[in-house]
Amino acid sequence: SSTIWPASSALTRFLYLQNNSFTGSIQPQLFTPNATVLSSGTYPAVTGTFDFSLNALTGDIPNGLFRGMGFSSLYFYASNNKLSGSIPQDLFQGHQFTEVESPLVADFSYNQLSGSIPGALFLNCTDSSRSSTPAFRSSLEAQFSYNLLDGPVPALIFSSCLRNSVKLNVSGNALGGSLPAYLLALAN
Repeated sequence: SSTIWPASSALTRFLYLQNNSFTGSIQPQLFTPNATVLSSGTYPAVTGTFDFSLNALTGDIPNGLFRGMGFSSLYFYASNNKLSGSIPQDLFQGHQFTEVESPLVADFSYNQLSGSIPGALFLNCTDSSRSSTPAFRSSLEAQFSYNLLDGPVPALIFSSCLRNSVKLNVSGNALGGSLPAYLLALAN
């Protein structure tokens, strides 16, 4: 059988489907490495860029969407669709970066996501090869702006998993309540 995901080699995967009329839901199987790569536990140095923006995609964001993708860098765009439901608590948990400089960019802005921001959105995201090593070693950018999110900003949204640059954009929602004290401390 042919190997879609070679066990070793620096590759780039691009899938640009933006600004069309695609319908249906996001299927996580599209991003899962083959069984050989998964069983070896070795992921190739692959940059993944998937752009589904400006379509008519519907449904929930799949639980653990980024789990097991194995990209060294990942850029995932699903803005300007009709995605609904809540943000899965385990959305960023279990993603295994293969490089120290490993950005993860996820854009779900301008959809119909509702509910509150999960308090554990970025918790328990450790590197599986060394349980004390943070998985997010470089940068994380999560865009959830202009949805239907409500409630307070959770007090424990960030953890030691996020060692370096973190950008969370939740502008244009209906969030409220008091600002958590840790946000004020970040300004210092």
